[in-house]
Amino acid sequence: MSQPTPSDLLAVSHHLFYEIWMFYESARFLKQDSKTDVVLTNVCLESFTVHGRILLDFFYNKAQKDDVIAEHYIENWKEICPMLQDNLKKLSYRVGKEIAHLTYARLKVTAETRGWNTMAAENELHLVIKKFQENVPRNLVVEKLLQLKPTTGRAMPTPTKSARPFYVTNTGAWLFKP
Repeated sequence: MSQPTPSDLLAVSHHLFYEIWMFYESARFLKQDSKTDVVLTNVCLESFTVHGRILLDFFYNKAQKDDVIAEHYIENWKEICPMLQDNLKKLSYRVGKEIAHLTYARLKVTAETRGWNTMAAENELHLVIKKFQENVPRNLVVEKLLQLKPTTGRAMPTPTKSARPFYVTNTGAWLFKP
């Protein structure tokens, strides 16, 4: 695809807003140390990691075919973008091996390596999002995108009868015993 027009960028910024919003909202649910339905927490974890990886591709990758990337909005983005931190590298890798694809690498996941440090990943990605928000030309994005930031947690639903009795979340780290 050739260089997108300002109207293309403004139009697609609604989708960028959605990706950032879902990343933050999924993180908000994962912040709760709650004994609840394992499925609900897995849904939130998968949402958090997939939206996080989409944003990492947006901020750090080169455009493939019709991909939207941060450099379309900010010409010198690669120069001002914060370095990719370890928790985000790990998130990107693990999404590919443990969530988005059925791989043999899943066999190597142990109780010790199963947890996700969602709080650290959220904090690291927030710095990148904030840098983008501070530098993007205002006429190229919807205003609501500029207002997004991490939110405080909200209690997850009360445990259901199907909730596993030893299920524990701790900033997204999950372990359960049948």
